[in-house]
Amino acid sequence: PNPAHDQLNITWSGELSHLNIHDPLGKLIYTNANLIGAQQLQLPVQAWAAGVYVIRSYGSNTSVSQRFIKR
Repeated sequence: PNPAHDQLNITWSGELSHLNIHDPLGKLIYTNANLIGAQQLQLPVQAWAAGVYVIRSYGSNTSVSQRFIKR
């Protein structure tokens, strides 16, 4: 859900090699480089501060950025 409260669910299609999440100040707070073969990820975010976060995902020839709100 966006905004997220307790848990963030990220789902994708295609190959993803790694994913980074940056906090509202731009600091890298989460990274996962073990996503080959996966199609979704669930992260507990209840301890994260409220604000707008940026998810950056990287595939073989692509990169995508998306924002989500933590309340």
